[in-house]
Amino acid sequence: MNIFKKRPYSGTKIYVLIFQISSLLPLIHILYCSGFNSAVIPRGFTSVMFDTGMSAVPRVESLLLSSLYRLTLSEIFVYFTLAAVAFAYGVIMKKLLSLKKTAPAAKYFAAVMICIDVVVRALPFRFNFVFGTLYYVIGLIIRLACLALVISDIVISRRTEK
Repeated sequence: MNIFKKRPYSGTKIYVLIFQISSLLPLIHILYCSGFNSAVIPRGFTSVMFDTGMSAVPRVESLLLSSLYRLTLSEIFVYFTLAAVAFAYGVIMKKLLSLKKTAPAAKYFAAVMICIDVVVRALPFRFNFVFGTLYYVIGLIIRLACLALVISDIVISRRTEK
């Protein structure tokens, strides 16, 4: 009996959920701190969620969000952009993965993008260590796990095609 024959979620769908969750984690901190200025403490629960979430999102996204914040000096733009990207990525990937014609290309695209992100994370850039070494390692582990999920999904789907 093969337990992998019928999975409610494929590896790529789990990756999309992880991407969305990691994009939403910083939003909790931003929302909480915008209402309670006294809540901005260095190691509070929401700041840990923020650091974990921002360490797990793709580096390109975090750099673009940083540039957006420097340009506008408004957390509101960052907040809604982060939420919009998570929502749009989920909707687009759900549509692409549901069609037999585009599902393989979407999986390969996700795998390539994660590989590029892992390579950028491995390079000794200063922005990789903004949140500290612990969060760097956590983010790298999350991205490598996402890569493993997508690659396993590609392998399983190629085996079932034959």
